[in-house]
Amino acid sequence: MSTENLLNVVFGVLGSVAMLVLFVLNTLHYLEEDCSTYLLVNALGALFACLAAVFVKYWPFIALEASWTLFSLIRFGIKIMKPRK
Repeated sequence: MSTENLLNVVFGVLGSVAMLVLFVLNTLHYLEEDCSTYLLVNALGALFACLAAVFVKYWPFIALEASWTLFSLIRFGIKIMKPRK
C-alpha cells in the first residue's frame, strides 16, 4: 500500500469514526451539539474526511466536508467568544 493510500485510509477512518461517535453520543444525550467539545471534534472529523476525499479527488465530498468543517469552526468560534452567563 502506498503512503498516499495509507494516509487516505487513516484520515477517512479517523474522520468517519469521530463524526459517528459524536452522532451516537448526541443521540444518547451524552453530548449536546452546541458544546465546545462536540463542535471542535466535529470540525476535526470533517477535516479528516475532507482530506481523505482530497486524496482521491472526489469533489462532491470535498465540497461537503469542507463546508462541514467551516461551519463547525464558525460555530465553535462563536461559542468560545460568547461570554458565559
